[in-house]
Amino acid sequence: MPTNRKRIRRQSQAQPWQTEFLLYGYYTLPSGKRSIIKTLLYGEAPLPNWEDVRGELLPAWIKEHPCTRPFSWWEEEAPEARRRAGASEPEQCLYLKFGVPASSTWWAGINPDDPLAYESQAAYLQRHNLLTTAEKKWLAQHPEALEPERIEYLQIV
Repeated sequence: MPTNRKRIRRQSQAQPWQTEFLLYGYYTLPSGKRSIIKTLLYGEAPLPNWEDVRGELLPAWIKEHPCTRPFSWWEEEAPEARRRAGASEPEQCLYLKFGVPASSTWWAGINPDDPLAYESQAAYLQRHNLLTTAEKKWLAQHPEALEPERIEYLQIV
């Protein structure tokens, strides 16, 4: 006999700072400064696994930021690094953030007045056939999202 059951989505048990870190790769301290430390000094709550919160966080991210992916997606799921504009191979660097080199030692030789350009997240996702149907429609109306991105190194506490 059929029933009228209503499916209830359970909200993530992640704390706001944990969600912020999973999405952006940092969290904001009470002082307003950004930190890349993975646990707070006050209590050391571990981060939830990306796999456990992916189903909740990724669709919301894609809806708000089409043709991009959050920090943890790049850390856990990205098939390779993003390519430097004009290069056919991904950049070789020990530490990547959002698919581009993020190591301060790698960036040391880069002229800040002439930053390097990398394929956009949209171009990367399109190249790997990872765009959703909604993102493909959005991209058709925003072809500028395929243009290479200039990446500037920012020092985070």
